[in-house]
Formats: sequence, structure tokens, C-alpha cells
Amino acid sequence: MDGGANLKSAWLLLRGLGREKRHWGSFPEALERKLGARVLALDLPGFGTENARPSPATVLALDEPEWICDQIAKWQREPRSPASR
Repeated sequence: MDGGANLKSAWLLLRGLGREKRHWGSFPEALERKLGARVLALDLPGFGTENARPSPATVLALDEPEWICDQIAKWQREPRSPASR
């Protein structure tokens, strides 16, 4: 996303309550190939790979912009997947 210059080439996928990124199946990779974009699927706290993190007690408490920004920053530093090349 390079300082906002490539915003159109990156997608963030979040599953609904009670779901995890695994439910996307192969969709993120297919989307990367189709659009030539990078795709990040995140698990919210309490679900999937983030199941050790406490799940918020209310829907409003799911708003964790700092945590989501940290996850996006880590993702940006990772090498691109073969599907998005």
C-alpha cells in the first residue's frame, strides 16, 4: 500500500462475527489472481488464529483500529504471495 499510493491494489477481508479467515477458503488467492492485487484476510480477536486473544464482550468493542493497523503493517513487510505476482 506504499503510503497510500497503491490503495486500489490491496484488499482487506474480515469475516463476520463467529467466523474466521479459514471460512474464506481459496477465495483470497483467487481474488489476488483475478485482480492482480494483494489480499489480506484477518481473524478478529477471539477467532481463528487470534483465538488466544480475549474476544470482546460487545460488538462495539470489536473496533480495534490500532491492532488492525499493526496487522496490516506486518503484512506489508511480508513478501508477496506467488498468487499476487
